[in-house]
Amino acid sequence: MYARLASIGPGPASFYKDACRIMEADPPFETATHLVGHCLREIESALRKVLLGLASTQSPPLERGGDRHEREIRFILRTLDIPEADPVTHLWLRLVQQQEQYGLHTWAHRHHLAEPRPLDDEF
Repeated sequence: MYARLASIGPGPASFYKDACRIMEADPPFETATHLVGHCLREIESALRKVLLGLASTQSPPLERGGDRHEREIRFILRTLDIPEADPVTHLWLRLVQQQEQYGLHTWAHRHHLAEPRPLDDEF
């Protein structure tokens, strides 16, 4: 995974490497889920930027505003001929929807003054 991410740039590979190091830390970081959530958001963003660049050569650019993140993903998936019903589509959209239980935004950001989310099997 590291080598594949490095092939698109040193940034995504570094975020992946650090996420792995955080997950393996003993004792674990108290904020591990939040830190890894941020790393995963950076990786997703980098992958989306690369794929959007490839997709944009075939179609007009996307408009700004609103739920741009989700529109970009849908645009990439359409360009790559990945159907709406494909598990990849479902998973990718779940990761970026802020209200989704498995959304990276949910894992990366704290909820008011609550304790950090635990590093457990759910994460």
